[in-house]
Amino acid sequence: MSDLLNKDAILNARDVKGEEVEVPEWNGTVFIRVMDGSCRDHFEQTCQERYSETGEKKYDGMKALLLVLTLSDRNGVMLFDEADIDALNAKSGAVIDRLFQKALQVNGIGKKAMEEIAGN
Repeated sequence: MSDLLNKDAILNARDVKGEEVEVPEWNGTVFIRVMDGSCRDHFEQTCQERYSETGEKKYDGMKALLLVLTLSDRNGVMLFDEADIDALNAKSGAVIDRLFQKALQVNGIGKKAMEEIAGN
């Protein structure tokens, strides 16, 4: 049986990890990190708020939002903020979609979870 964790052990655990992803179109790599609890809550709440009761899509920046919340340097310092969503959306849709899919994977967000987040 494992040792029972205490508050300090939990708060000092380095559990926010990530993965480097090659982006040939940008001539380099990016680091996609696991969202911390507050980023995950923000992503889920924003997606839910921006969908109507009928499931009609009202927010087309969901992919860029996830990238804003997951692209960081290797030390976990975020590269973008929500003011950059339009600029990210102006980049190649193929690249944004590929990084979005990878961010979902790194964060353990499957299709069913995405549907729940979106309120569908």
